[in-house]
Amino acid sequence: YTNRNSAKVELVKAGRLLQELFRLYMNEPELVGGRGATREMPVDERACCVLDYIAGMTDRYAAEQFARHFF
Repeated sequence: YTNRNSAKVELVKAGRLLQELFRLYMNEPELVGGRGATREMPVDERACCVLDYIAGMTDRYAAEQFARHFF
């Protein structure tokens, strides 16, 4: 990350990865592990569960999940 432009590119990619995972887990809450979100939950409650799930991911795990679901 010594080049400022490459750092910006990586930051944009990471943001998109997280957005897509959030959308995926909101639309398919059964994919959320542990005390997972459910379709029956109010949207704001489900969003909190999904956010907590994503926030607990390591960078590597988030990238693996993205690759698993989108490639």
